[in-house]
Amino acid sequence: MLRWDRGQVSRTVLIDNTPPPAPQSLTEDGGEGWHSANDFAVRWQNPSGLPGSPIAGAEYELCAVPKGQCVRGSQDGKNIASLEHLKAPAAGEWQLRPWLRDAAGNQDRQQATAPVMIRLDDSPPDLAFQPADPQDPTLVAVRATDQPSGLKGGEIDLRREGTDSWQALPTTLQAGKLAARIDDEGLTAGRYDLRAYATDLAGNERTVTTTADGTSAQVT
Repeated sequence: MLRWDRGQVSRTVLIDNTPPPAPQSLTEDGGEGWHSANDFAVRWQNPSGLPGSPIAGAEYELCAVPKGQCVRGSQDGKNIASLEHLKAPAAGEWQLRPWLRDAAGNQDRQQATAPVMIRLDDSPPDLAFQPADPQDPTLVAVRATDQPSGLKGGEIDLRREGTDSWQALPTTLQAGKLAARIDDEGLTAGRYDLRAYATDLAGNERTVTTTADGTSAQVT
């Protein structure tokens, strides 16, 4: 006859069904200005004294500004306090909102921190010399546009053909163009090469020496 003895088994069960609170003091490496490289990083402080399971990762959402496309992503890490090597889906302005995920898998988008701006412009300005105006022959104009950050500044230079010395002209940045005037009375007669340079708010640069159709920019 078989006899079964009664016994007891005890186990510790860990239960956590509460998502972590929002990260604190979110900042962006390099600030929230325009960046030319699509490689962003943000950092924060984790809330202290969490009663449940430890932080195991971070979720985030990137939304185009103005209101538009949103993309989601995540990064894992014990007690993670940063997101590294973030990529904007495209050039432009994006709002980034991260929130925390714990080791039990709890997360809540409503616990996202206040957003920071991700601003990407990875293309140089668009430049081209405009044809000379017969009614205003000393004016040199260059079409100058940039999306999405906008132009920061630029310069128009000239040099006598066959020489290596460029001379900067007093240049103004107007709506959609760079403009300068040639001191016709102060220059030796002859043919001169023209060059234009511009930079945008993200630090992208471009230099051109031609018109829109590829013709070398020169004045006589």
